[in-house]
Amino acid sequence: RDLRMSRGLGDVYKRQIKTKTESKSQLLIEAENTGNNITNNEKLFSDFKNLKELMHSYKVQAMQFRKLKEEYQEKEAICISAQQLYNEEEQKYSRELAGIIAEKLEANQPCPVCGSRSHPHKALKSESTLTAEQIKALKSDYEQKQTEFEKIKQTCISENSHIQHGLEEVKRIFSSLTGETDLTFAEIKESISEYLSELDEKLENLRKRKAEINKAIAEITNLEAEHAENAEKLEETAQLINCLLYTSPSPRDMRRS
Repeated sequence: RDLRMSRGLGDVYKRQIKTKTESKSQLLIEAENTGNNITNNEKLFSDFKNLKELMHSYKVQAMQFRKLKEEYQEKEAICISAQQLYNEEEQKYSRELAGIIAEKLEANQPCPVCGSRSHPHKALKSESTLTAEQIKALKSDYEQKQTEFEKIKQTCISENSHIQHGLEEVKRIFSSLTGETDLTFAEIKESISEYLSELDEKLENLRKRKAEINKAIAEITNLEAEHAENAEKLEETAQLINCLLYTSPSPRDMRRS
């Protein structure tokens, strides 16, 4: 009877171990799938976070570009003003050229225009007319301002092209992550915040579930070890009882002796 009981308990432990092993196998599969989901969602979270940082950098560049554009407009106005001043004074100088030449005529000296040594009716120069040196200085000032304006103009063109390319890159990356297209910069920014919030919550739940699975697997592993030890002890007990049954003398043999 003790032998049958020991073997019966051993079978019970074996069935329990088998059940726990099957449960553990399922948990291991779930743990692997959960781990893969965590990895994939962490990468997606990182991609969205990097895209958000990229958008912020382009936003900063756009703000800097607005200041650069203001400087461009200011230098453009200065350049136009310098050009207008030079053109006006140069034209005035040309109109007053006869008076300027007459101003330099001396008695009995030939006129550089007609060659006459007599100058009874000299042309008069306006008092507001600038000298040739002053006209030259205005031209030099205008050319310097023109050079500065062209320099900042090229910078603006380059920066604007860079920013526009960056915005297209943001749209391309966002579309590759979500499949969404034709969104404005502001709409993309809002969507990214929503995706990050959802992914953060999802990752928290996945990590919590993974911890629960790992805990369950650890408990099953401990139970497997405990059941295996108990089954081994029961098997040893059954063998011992069996050995005693076959080696001990029967009551009839004992009476004969």
